[in-house]
Amino acid sequence: MKENFSTLCPSRSTFFLSLAAFLVLCLHPQFSIAQTSGTSTITGTVVDINKAAIPGATVLIRNTDTGIDRTSTTNGDGLFVAPFLQPGHYEVTASGTGFGSVQQENLVLTVGRTVTLDFALRLQTVQQAVMVTGTAPLLDTEKTATGAPLLSQHPTSWPMVPAVW
Repeated sequence: MKENFSTLCPSRSTFFLSLAAFLVLCLHPQFSIAQTSGTSTITGTVVDINKAAIPGATVLIRNTDTGIDRTSTTNGDGLFVAPFLQPGHYEVTASGTGFGSVQQENLVLTVGRTVTLDFALRLQTVQQAVMVTGTAPLLDTEKTATGAPLLSQHPTSWPMVPAVW
């Protein structure tokens, strides 16, 4: 007995209708935004004091409420982006090789907020300290003599001073 193909599989129109409904639900902007709408973003630039971009600079983003750190690195134009941050209180520190660091504190992120921070870093100053710890030795370890006479005369030839009591 030969079975009909349509009795084993649903019709093509039902399949395509189900597929279309699935794609609409997955790709609709309202549904895809719902997954990221509870977060915030910090973006900005890191430049030197002459406004030249600092590529490869490190931007440390710390959530002071939770203690969680996130690190971002600037691109060739000095731009950085840190998306998907939870709302809360943050401090952001930017630093680069050969440059000092700059910190932005008390930054409050709320749901859906994008904050732009621009950092201008100064060249790191080099401080060099030389500490000399060597001193002259108190004992001369090269000589074996224990002392030298004060006078070449014998103490019996010295005059006696009478003690006055």
